[in-house]
Amino acid sequence: MWRKKLLRLINSGQYSTQSQLVAALDDAGHTVNQSSVSRELQAQHVDKVAGRYVLPMEAGLPDAIDIFEAQVTAGPLVVLRTIPAGAPMLAQVVDRARLPGVLGTLAGDDTVFVACASGIDLAPLSRFLGQRITGNGTATQ
Repeated sequence: MWRKKLLRLINSGQYSTQSQLVAALDDAGHTVNQSSVSRELQAQHVDKVAGRYVLPMEAGLPDAIDIFEAQVTAGPLVVLRTIPAGAPMLAQVVDRARLPGVLGTLAGDDTVFVACASGIDLAPLSRFLGQRITGNGTATQ
């Protein structure tokens, strides 16, 4: 139960230290120590961006990952092109973000296939990638 509350607290965007999270959980009736919070933050792949904790989807792509092209192909499949040897890292980041409608990824060397549920809105994926996903062309920032 405290784990769900922790994620809701992080989603509020107002916490910058683990001790603040521990105190907020305590105020909500959940007695949890800092090491438990630390382990949960790591397990949930929570990052710190601009001095505050953020959930993976809100964190966006790491600066080290460049996307050169993002396009929808036949069916609910998005193809992402990146730098050579960058696809595995890109696929892992997309998977960890748990974006709505994204079922999973398959990575090659410089290409990632993103399997999406039929009929999903690609806007969350597009925002996460920082790219406009096109139907038959390339993405633009």
